[in-house]
Amino acid sequence: MSDEGVPGIDRGSTRAARLARETRGSLIKVLEKNWLVNKIVSEALEDSIAANARGRLLDIGCGGKPYEALTRGHVTEHIGLDTPGTSPKGRQPELKSTAYEIPAPDCSFDTVLCTAVLEHLEEPEEALREAYRVLAPGGRAIYTAPLYWHCHEPPRDFYRFTEYGLAHLFDKAGFEDVVITPLSGFWVTFGQELVYYLWGLRKGGRLNPLWWLIPVLGYMIQRACYVLDRLDSSHPFTWMYLVTAARPGLPGSDTGAQESGSNVHTEETFERAYGGREPEFYGDIVERFKFHGRPGKWLDIGAGLGLFVECARRSGLDITGLEASEYGVGIARQRFPEADMMHHVLPAPLPFEDSSIATIVCYQTIEHLAPETARAMLDDCYRVLEEDGVLLIYSPCLHNPVQRAEETHINMYTPSSLKRELRSAGFEVRRTPNSPRLFLGDSKPGRYAALALLKLTGSDRLSATANCIAVKPSREG
Repeated sequence: MSDEGVPGIDRGSTRAARLARETRGSLIKVLEKNWLVNKIVSEALEDSIAANARGRLLDIGCGGKPYEALTRGHVTEHIGLDTPGTSPKGRQPELKSTAYEIPAPDCSFDTVLCTAVLEHLEEPEEALREAYRVLAPGGRAIYTAPLYWHCHEPPRDFYRFTEYGLAHLFDKAGFEDVVITPLSGFWVTFGQELVYYLWGLRKGGRLNPLWWLIPVLGYMIQRACYVLDRLDSSHPFTWMYLVTAARPGLPGSDTGAQESGSNVHTEETFERAYGGREPEFYGDIVERFKFHGRPGKWLDIGAGLGLFVECARRSGLDITGLEASEYGVGIARQRFPEADMMHHVLPAPLPFEDSSIATIVCYQTIEHLAPETARAMLDDCYRVLEEDGVLLIYSPCLHNPVQRAEETHINMYTPSSLKRELRSAGFEVRRTPNSPRLFLGDSKPGRYAALALLKLTGSDRLSATANCIAVKPSREG
């Protein structure tokens, strides 16, 4: 399959290579007509691959395998599939066939990756069924598909997809845990299509002033629309959807996922995580959370040894802690009998009535949950929160090398990917109070400079944390 003109796909390069060229001062990529969508889709795929990919990965319609670099460290093998006769730039595919007839046994891959291919297939449902066949039980699928985009690669451009159409197709193919995430709002879609139109005016060769002017103007439009989209993201106008889904069943032992859907702390891991910490450690955190939360009933998910719960109750909060480890619950009750601690293992539904909780705290917890368990938890948090109720999620960022090395952190987010998950669950994200990576040193000037750069650029790679303060919107609002 040719890759010329595929929306949001730069088949000849990877994000890592692009960043390297920009670091060397090259303006070639940022002056291309599709710089913006390439940037957004690459960053979204990087996060999704980190959260979902494992084991053997099949890249359907791989072209030159531009995303192979993003899978390193997450998968054991990257196998490309593309149609016979294609001559993509970059790496050649290992398998030559169509998406309808994959030359591989049943259940032979742990992950399927397919980017901007479905719209070029006459029978996308048939292709999804074939991907389902080769995916192992518990395996994950990562797809992208456009909603708004001009016709490209004629005559092999057949479809555009709404989120409801994608949900229908994946459901009919047998997938479960389907999460469909818009990658932009109106401004990115509008700006990107405007730039494509302007590039059509670059005629007459390099003697035409427009030949030189339009790439610069195009970059300025794309950069402005990127900022506008962050301020007002109207998701019904997205140019592209990111879809993740799973084949039902428990993954094999090589995937590293646990049957409970989470890492349950043992006495040893508790000691490593808490290291003799006392409840007073959480005093400032409790006060900060009280400022952002709402009065009423509070819930702490993943309460550990109950130190936060104890500190919060001593400060006057009516709070209940949920913890998957019976050991942790026992220690909390022994140390502070007034602690309202409950043994609860996700993904079982939260043991509370609908709209009964004012504020939920998820502090250093979500990174210990398998992706499907985390999504189930977010959906259930939405259920039990009252209208305008607050969800406080604080976790380490995927790009934090120290935290990423922790073996119990099986599902790490970036600020952007965490916001997408929250919005998919129905939440409104109000704030992202993140801390910077201290790449300029641990001195006060270095900290301030790193924080300023993080706030100025909003780059996930500069953030040490993935923190979000979200609310359940009221029906009136």
